[in-house]
Formats: sequence, structure tokens, C-alpha cells
Amino acid sequence: MGRVALTTVIEAPVERVFMAWTSDHAMPRWFPDVQEIYDVTGPLDQPGSRYKLRFKTGPRYSCQVVAVEPNQRHDHRFEPIGLMRFSGFATMTFEPQGDQTLFSFDARYDLPLGPVGRLLDWLLLARIAEKRMAAEVPAFKAFVEAEAQNTVSID
Repeated sequence: MGRVALTTVIEAPVERVFMAWTSDHAMPRWFPDVQEIYDVTGPLDQPGSRYKLRFKTGPRYSCQVVAVEPNQRHDHRFEPIGLMRFSGFATMTFEPQGDQTLFSFDARYDLPLGPVGRLLDWLLLARIAEKRMAAEVPAFKAFVEAEAQNTVSID
């Protein structure tokens, strides 16, 4: 099982951070290399909602919101669309710290094929996942902080 976990403090109240995370309109503006979010079936702050992500390069992903505790936690499943078959699960937590938010991102994924899948993860996928997610969290932080200072809008 692969895992990428990152934590950062965002200079914005927890309600704004959560709203930015669950806005399908804002996501393509902060999510690195995301070209579009499409086939959205419902609000991203509601369990059961589904959506797809198209990246500028790499696979497209199908995602489903699994569980939500408003302003506290957001869980979703993801899997690539196409040849590569694996599944992943990500949990985001939002902890208020005065006017700031401690934002934690924890993604786990399983590759098929037992030892071959683990080797593929070690040789390639882990580096790609770490690089993509290591860019995602700072980009999200910068977007939310700019929105909190009214230099950008979530919608």
C-alpha cells in the first residue's frame, strides 16, 4: 500500500478552507495540472457525490465523496480511468487554530498484482504521487490564503 501524507497551516478560518476544498468551481484553479472537473453529480460536501478529474497530462480519475463532517473532515475514493487499475482513498482533516486552519491530507492507494504492483509503486508510482500531492497542498494553501485576503474568489 502506498501512502502520501502532508500537513500545513493555512492562514484562513476553517470554514473558508473547507468551502474551498469542496468547491468544484475552485478546484481547477488551484489543483496543479487539473484541466477540468466534470460529470459532477452533486455537491462535493455531500457523501455519494461523484466527479471526474482530467489532468493536462496523465490519467483521468473517477472520484466519489465517501464521508463528510463539515469543517472537520472530507473523505473520498479515487481511481484512474483507463488502463492503469488501482484504487485510492484520501482523507482531509481541517482543525481550527484561531483564525488559522491545520489542514492535513492523507492519501493511501493499493496497486493490484501483489509483488509486481509493489515493485511498480516503488519504481514509479510513489514518486509520481508524492510529486503531484507535494504540489497540490501548497497550491491549495496559496489559493485559500489569497481568497481570504479577497484577491481571488472561490466561485
